[in-house]
Amino acid sequence: MQPKNLSVLCFDDKNVEFINGTIKSSVLEPFYFAKCSYSTFDELISSSQQFIKESNSKFLKIIYAGAELIDAVYFFSKNLPNIATEIFQKLKNDFEIELKDYLIDYAIYEGDYDLAVYVCCFPKHIQNLFEKVKQTKLISAFSDVYAQNLFYQNEEQTTLFVNVRSYNSTLIIKQSETIFLTRGVNVGYEQIIENVATKGGVNSADVIKYLQEIGVENYELEEKKIISDTIKNSIDRISLEIQRTIDYYNRFIKKGSINRIYITGKLNNIKALTKYYSKLFNIKTDLIITEQNIKETDYDLDNFDYLTEILGAFYEL
Repeated sequence: MQPKNLSVLCFDDKNVEFINGTIKSSVLEPFYFAKCSYSTFDELISSSQQFIKESNSKFLKIIYAGAELIDAVYFFSKNLPNIATEIFQKLKNDFEIELKDYLIDYAIYEGDYDLAVYVCCFPKHIQNLFEKVKQTKLISAFSDVYAQNLFYQNEEQTTLFVNVRSYNSTLIIKQSETIFLTRGVNVGYEQIIENVATKGGVNSADVIKYLQEIGVENYELEEKKIISDTIKNSIDRISLEIQRTIDYYNRFIKKGSINRIYITGKLNNIKALTKYYSKLFNIKTDLIITEQNIKETDYDLDNFDYLTEILGAFYEL
């Protein structure tokens, strides 16, 4: 059962985002929002303590999205006598790490013939944050990918979810609750705006307007066609990473054909994006508007990069 007064704190290497609220009929009713940047781990701890105190938080969940996070998906036979030993050996071999330096957790998903295991490793110093948030009860902590998986609800079809943040993106292929593949790429919405602005010789405000009003629609009028083509070229990096993810899945994993692509995050305001991607990848593409799962508020949610992850944490039972 979900606590009535829950806070979720999500942080990467520079920013921390915090929401306190409650879930009613799958909609988040927020009571308190906060976001800030930090330079040192002590600053992160201090800001977290402040947010918890100001929101009068009773329960807390933490999401880590920093560059030191290690995560992977492994597939094992159901007949393995000791899966944990196999997981730890793969982590040591694949990432050349000392296991003692990490907090390690994993989720096992059972398929028809094998087991899919999502593994995540936090650098051990993150434990200092866990120990310092004593004003509230820490319920759980997980990676940004696992938090997204909690938010993304799909049935038995195999689906690719693309979450575009300000400066990076994550791509997850899953079926039901099972994660088959996850990738993180260092390209995001701000790079797209910068590319369009540079190529078009316009400012950022004009670019945002062009994304919303012109987008990637096909036009006969030359002026609009030039702008649309510029936007298409500027999202090429994300488009390429989507194609690479699909190709890798089809070549090495192939647990069923990808039936749907969902786009969430900062790309949702690009006009005609779903039509453009549906044709480009020959896979039906739709949007997930995360804000629709949050009760209307005067707070500017555009500043938040991790709404999908935070909502996923709220949805966890």
